[in-house]
Amino acid sequence: MTATAHNMHGQNVPLTGHRPGRRPDEPRNNTVCFTVTEAEQKAIDALSMCSHMRRSAILTEVATRFMAAAMESPRSQSKRAALLEFLDECQEKIRSSQKLFDQFTEKE
Repeated sequence: MTATAHNMHGQNVPLTGHRPGRRPDEPRNNTVCFTVTEAEQKAIDALSMCSHMRRSAILTEVATRFMAAAMESPRSQSKRAALLEFLDECQEKIRSSQKLFDQFTEKE
């Protein structure tokens, strides 16, 4: 099942983390900085290793899905469901690679 979003022209487009109206193959070129603690960075890096996603891809998915859910009408639950689906996927990746995750997040 592919999540979709409505672009500014009312068409359904795949939910890729890109803003509506942008081409999914268009490179991301706007930088947003996340400031995290060392422990949070280790956890993000561990999830990156478990999920085979770059750190920036994980943070992009979280931020864009969160904003889509936050801006969505309270009557519609599709964006909130997409955010929770990504959370479930991340939790499953961590569970399936728990030892690797723990290795990256252990305190020194």
